[in-house]
Amino acid sequence: MAKLVIKLDKRKSNAQGASPVKLYVYHEKQMYFSTGLTATPQEWDARASQFCAKDPAARSKNAKLRDMFNRCDMLLLQLSVDGELPRLTAKALRARIEQELGVRRATGALLIDYLAKAKTGKAERTQRLFEWTRQRVADYDGDIRVADITEQWVAQFRDTLLDEYAPNTVQQALAHVSRAISIAITDGLLQRNPCSGVRKPRAETRKKALSLEQLRQLRDMTFEGCYAKTMEYARDMFMLQFYLLGINVVDLYDLREVVNGRVEYKRHKTRTLYSVKVEPEAMEIIERWRGEKTLVTHCASTAAYMCTMLTRWLGKMLPKLSTNYARHTWATLAAELELPIETVSHALGHKIGSPITAIYVAFNQRKVDEANRRIIDYINADLLEKGKKKAKRAKGKK
Repeated sequence: MAKLVIKLDKRKSNAQGASPVKLYVYHEKQMYFSTGLTATPQEWDARASQFCAKDPAARSKNAKLRDMFNRCDMLLLQLSVDGELPRLTAKALRARIEQELGVRRATGALLIDYLAKAKTGKAERTQRLFEWTRQRVADYDGDIRVADITEQWVAQFRDTLLDEYAPNTVQQALAHVSRAISIAITDGLLQRNPCSGVRKPRAETRKKALSLEQLRQLRDMTFEGCYAKTMEYARDMFMLQFYLLGINVVDLYDLREVVNGRVEYKRHKTRTLYSVKVEPEAMEIIERWRGEKTLVTHCASTAAYMCTMLTRWLGKMLPKLSTNYARHTWATLAAELELPIETVSHALGHKIGSPITAIYVAFNQRKVDEANRRIIDYINADLLEKGKKKAKRAKGKK
């Protein structure tokens, strides 16, 4: 005979200190079912397995618990009398109990619903990534409930994605699923995260940085034909990204003006505040492509679409080149010049050491400005040398 118990799961609690009340069934292994109710330790009578008088709604809540308990108890008794219970696996018994209690029809019990819940409040790009994962889950097993997810299910889902997508993409999808399940655990739908026991796919990250020679090659490219203006625009936007400390396209898209020789913005991804000095090389590009209401002319109606278009055009100039390379290239050249790691980290918005170092922002910003100038001089040293030789030849002719 299976054992049936109602308990307060104190391992999880919400902001009010209330924990989920669960219906536990022991048959081959422990199963648990959400009652949809929560209680604080003061509102729960552990000995009687019910709400106590300190909860104003104790009477109605206890009536719901008794109803669920009695229905489950009658089902177990009937299965035992019919001789079915000993032959049922834990999974099969779970399905019968869920059918009897109607928990499968509970709102928000599906994984796809929790993935939608997990993306709430995230940045626009992150929400799109969560929605991508949600669609993959819907295609694979749209009816899977979070309470039914096992390590085997997660592993099979991983392997199915790996047949079509890159390891890093699959790893990201599993992280989204894990986040959704964590929310479900807080809601009391299951006890542990099955994703934690599944091996994550690994792939060596391809270095997204141009060499000094490649960057100079891109800088000096000339274009012909009907798409020459478009290619020049894409090349200039990449160089502008680089000159502005590898600014992302989504942040460049939102810039409006240069104030006191600087552009200031909060990075869309991390909300880190940036203040970047606009060097003459960057200002030249800005003046060439200045927008009516924005810092530079946009080639698309949204930042995401602009990023896609720029990457498409850049890929025609150098193989696999994308807008992400600007940030990585800046950091790589900084390393070549052996600039202090603290300065590079501050320039990229990474945090090192104590948050108290934020007090010295003005001091660090000066170092960042100097570092950026050194890097720009480093890549444009060949132009300076050509200029000197040209001036020397002109002087000799005189």
